[in-house]
Parts: sequence; structure tokens; C-alpha cells
Amino acid sequence: MFDNVFKQEKKSTDTGCPSPVEITKGLINNTWIYRDFVIQKINQDVFQDTEAIHKNYYEIENHLKKNSNIRIPKLIENDGAWRRLEYISSKTFLRPENNNMAFKTAFSFGKFQEALLDLPLNAIKETIPNFHNVDSRISQLENAAKLNTKSRLTPKIQEKINEISKSKTFWRTLSQQMFNCPKRIVHYDTKISNILFDKNNNTKAIIDLDTTMPGFIFFDYGDMIRSMSSKNKEDEMATNQVKINKNLFEAITEGYLSAVGDWITPIEKSNLLQGSIYIIFENSIRFLTDHINGDVYFKTSRKNQNLQRFKTQYKLYEDLKNNFQKYQKIIFSI
Repeated sequence: MFDNVFKQEKKSTDTGCPSPVEITKGLINNTWIYRDFVIQKINQDVFQDTEAIHKNYYEIENHLKKNSNIRIPKLIENDGAWRRLEYISSKTFLRPENNNMAFKTAFSFGKFQEALLDLPLNAIKETIPNFHNVDSRISQLENAAKLNTKSRLTPKIQEKINEISKSKTFWRTLSQQMFNCPKRIVHYDTKISNILFDKNNNTKAIIDLDTTMPGFIFFDYGDMIRSMSSKNKEDEMATNQVKINKNLFEAITEGYLSAVGDWITPIEKSNLLQGSIYIIFENSIRFLTDHINGDVYFKTSRKNQNLQRFKTQYKLYEDLKNNFQKYQKIIFSI
């Protein structure tokens, strides 16, 4: 169905109709703006059950319409890996321009969680099994290194993999503790680029719900800390400069807790920082695994970009872990 859109446009460039414009910011799916719509092709190497993604979206869309003023783009039609969504005129950002923007982003994702509290967990299907499971991610990394299909394994990378493998017991113990928290429906991709802003930089809509599924709220919080609390780029070349920015950390935490303060449980709050450390470590593994496998998951624009993303994320993980008490104190002071 959607393939024809592009075929027709190639044949009729003299009609005055606009051609699809590709949006290149996303790391996973392929996205185009076409006339008044957004057309996406879901990456089936990542999301094998596309029907589950479409069904989840309709469930969430209908629930939000009835129970909340939170806006997501309307899903107009879908066909296998393809879908057509409402286009919402807006601005997007890769990083927060200031603390207030970080606050607004965290507040919006917190309210998104709140709006889905009464949606039954079994109404939403898991779209990526073991999505946040460090033990599984370490095994995937070890397997990628063992196969080394793209001949990208170096002695330095193998040394780092050996170090990561030795931490399995620690992560298993931490997981058992954290996973005693209640499961809720969460976004699981809480980057600022998944918020649409209006001309005054107020939040307008939330997008990219492909990973929205039953899970733990501290991973949504943790992904915001991972993606917004540092002023460094995700693939920062000056790795020694990578660190958490205290003001951004506070803004994210204040925004999030302002949104969820009425219902977050003590055990969930006590695991927010551990969830952040967990997800940053996990994400670093995912980048390294993808580098070894030949960049099949995360899109790249230059050589060794996923390797650099790994180094940046790992440095961020070390900063948060080594300053645990400092950041835990901030969380509990709010």
C-alpha cells in the first residue's frame, strides 16, 4: 500500500505534488513527511511483531482520548511494517536547550505514565522481549564477540567485554531487587526527541510509542537521565569530558516527581537512581553489541559511531555510579 506512494511520486514529479521528505533524526525506523501525514516503515529487524505495535498504539490512543488530554499523533492506517500517522506541526530537539525544557520533558513523560495507570497491563503486548534485561544484553554481547561476523573485535574491545562479563552476578542481584517493584505501562524511549514542542517551547505531543509496554517506571526516568542530563553529545569524541550536569539532573528529577508524586511508591522512588545506572550501563552494551554486529540496530552516519556511543555511555555510567550518594540525595530532597 505505502510503497505505491513513493512509486507514484517518482512517476509524477511534474504534477506539482510534493515528494516525501525523509526525517533522518531517528535511529531505528524510517520516517517521511508526505503532504499532511507522517509515513513510517518500522524496522523489522528490531520489531518483528508489527501487528502488536499497531494494536498497542490503537489501545493507547483510545485510552488517552477517553481519560486524558495527553496528545499522540492519530494512527490513520497501517499495513504490515508501514503506517500513516497524523502530522502535527511542531518543533523537536535532540537535547534540552535549558533546564526548563528538561523539566517540561520529564513532567510530560511522567504524566503519560499517570494517564496509563488504569489501562490493564494485559491490554498492551511486549514488543521487544527482555528489552531491559542486562543479563540478556551481556549474553548478546558475548555472542556477538564470539561470532565476530564483521571482524570488528579488537583486543581492547575484548578486554572491555571480559570486564563486563565479570559483572553478571552483580547485575543479577540488582535486578532481583529492582524487579520487585510494581509493573506499569511505560514509554521506554523517553528521549526529548520524542516530545513535540510548540512555537513557545511548551510540550504539545508525545511520539514514538513502539516500545511502550508493561515495565518499570524507573527505566523511563533513567532513560531521561541517560539522554538529557549531560551536555555532551551521545557520540561525544572527547570522552574524558563526559559527565552528568547537576542542574539538568535536578530539573529532570523535579519535573518527573512533580508529575508522579501522587502515586509513585517508596520502593519505586528508592530505585530511580539504580534504574538510571542500570539503563545507562545496558545502553552502552547495546551500542557495543551493535558495533560488533555491523550497525544493524542503531543507524550510523560515520565509521565507528556506535563504538563511540558505547564509550560515551560507559563514561556516563561510571560518573553516575561513582557519585551515587550525591545524586540519591538530590532525588530524596525533592
